[in-house]
Amino acid sequence: MMTFALTPLQDDNRKSRHDFTVRRFSSDYELLVRLQSIGVDEAGAGYLIATTSTLAGVPQPTVTFHGARGPHTGFYQSPRHRAVLRFGEEAVAGWERDRRRRWPTDGMIRLGRTTSASTVAHELGHHLTQHLERPGVATHGKLWVGHFDAAARIVGGELDGVQLTAVGGRLLNQGRARSS
Repeated sequence: MMTFALTPLQDDNRKSRHDFTVRRFSSDYELLVRLQSIGVDEAGAGYLIATTSTLAGVPQPTVTFHGARGPHTGFYQSPRHRAVLRFGEEAVAGWERDRRRRWPTDGMIRLGRTTSASTVAHELGHHLTQHLERPGVATHGKLWVGHFDAAARIVGGELDGVQLTAVGGRLLNQGRARSS
């Protein structure tokens, strides 16, 4: 049984800098907007990322959380092999030397401690694009929007598949998370 906290997020009426492209190419823009109002905790985000990666047939990225990151901001770092193609082995090795850590083999998603379900899907859209499309695909282009939509459908389906109850002003998943 997978249990994680969901937090209702208030609409702050801000638009993403990618909103024009997303609105133009999304097959379900209303779902993306709805997911902006649902906040997931670290356990929920990790579960949604693992489930989406598995269903899409791509490796799971490294997932990190940072308290200073807001619910509508995320960060994606491409897989190491893609970075080598783009920047060269020497540049990637230099980055690793300077930071004293390896470039994430399968990519990395960094989120806030509470993150909107839409932000999780947005970063998963980048992850799917990096693993399923040819190198050089636009970071926030039409193909990415398609993968954002696909991730949002999985994320939305997982969140719809649980029974929610209010606990101390938060929503808590009381049911089993669906698995395939």
